[in-house]
This record gives sequence, C-alpha cells and structure tokens, in this order.
Amino acid sequence: PLFRSDLDFNKEDTETIEEIKKFALKVLMLGVFNAGKSTLLNKYLDEKGLLKVNSEAETAVPCELKYSTDEKTLVHKTNGKIIRELKNYNVRAEEGAGIEYLEKFLNNKKLKELGDIILVDMPGLDSSNDAHEEAINKYINAGAYYILLSDPENGGIKDSTGQFLRDR
Repeated sequence: PLFRSDLDFNKEDTETIEEIKKFALKVLMLGVFNAGKSTLLNKYLDEKGLLKVNSEAETAVPCELKYSTDEKTLVHKTNGKIIRELKNYNVRAEEGAGIEYLEKFLNNKKLKELGDIILVDMPGLDSSNDAHEEAINKYINAGAYYILLSDPENGGIKDSTGQFLRDR
C-alpha cells in the first residue's frame, strides 16, 4: 500500500503511545493538616472511613484514588518496590518513612465517572512533620490541578500556605 511506511512505528513511537494510554490528570487536595481534605474526599466518594480522619496530622503520604473492580492498595516504596495491601490500608503519620505514595483502587461510581482524573489526598501543609513536607515536595509536581482547602475559622489562607504556593 501507498502509506504502509506511515503505519510502521519505531520504538520511540511505541513508548509515546504507551504514555498516551497511561495519561491521567492528577488533582491534588492541598491544605494545612486538619483542613478537611480526607473528610471532603470521603464525603464526595460516599465512602465513610476510607481515608483516616483525625485531629492529628493523619495522612502521611500522597494517596491516589483510582477506579477498579479489583479493590486493593498498592504501596509505592521509595526504593522502587510495590507492595499490595488491603483496600483500607492507610499509612499513619509515624509510618511514612520509605513510602513514596499509595494507590487505592476502589470499585466506586464517582471514581469511575471521573475517568482519567485521579484525586490525590495529600499530607497537610504545616504539619510540623519533616517527613510530610518531604512527601509533599517529592510529589507536588505530579499534579495537573490543585484544590486548596482553607480554614475559615482561623482566618482563611495562612501566610505559610501562601508562601508554599508562591514557591511553586
């Protein structure tokens, strides 16, 4: 055929096609610790207790929420290993060392409707936990969009949150 050569893909083209197939927009939930990021996501997904909620800094590492009928949590370690855990597995504040992020796969109607949009529960800004700050700084550039939750009871956006946003 006349255009046969146009249909032959080289290795670089194949890698590009794979990247396109894996494409997704990550929407990161940002805010100071205890601002309600996990609570908002639990409510939106209609999943009580999915993401741990506490008055202490609870979310230790970024947690990607994705649709799948195979419910599981994949723990992505900083050394490149991936460990499969139960759906409701959470990393507590003191357990975040050595973990880069989590992927929670849930058979959830809202996540299915989002398609290629991935919601990400993030550790809180200003949690005074160096590991949380490190996790945020390592992951922040993965986001395409950000939702910033502020605490109106304490005057809205804190100066430190504004500085964090300006530094990006």
